[in-house]
Amino acid sequence: MQESNQPINPSTEGRPAPPNPCPGNLSLLADLTLPVRIRLGSLTMRLGEVLELAPGSYVEIEQGPNNEVELLVSGRVIARGQLVVIDNNFGVRVESIIQPSERITSLNGGATQ
Repeated sequence: MQESNQPINPSTEGRPAPPNPCPGNLSLLADLTLPVRIRLGSLTMRLGEVLELAPGSYVEIEQGPNNEVELLVSGRVIARGQLVVIDNNFGVRVESIIQPSERITSLNGGATQ
């Protein structure tokens, strides 16, 4: 059995890491940290409902437990997936992701080179 020279990313369950999506000089920025958020759902509330919120209040979203969540980087959706539990922590199993070039364009606010 041949060994792979590619590094193994523990979050990919033993599969080789994907190729670097950063073309050219962008690979110099690959170590920057970015804010990542998981969006479970959203809703619209009347101001009166917001003012009535108190500790212990419930806010129901129109999103079932098996529906997709969105992965946002710098406020922009880059992927969608399923919410999972990993060692008593929540996580996201990525099921769809936009192309690397589209992700970079989205992070630039739509600017082109």
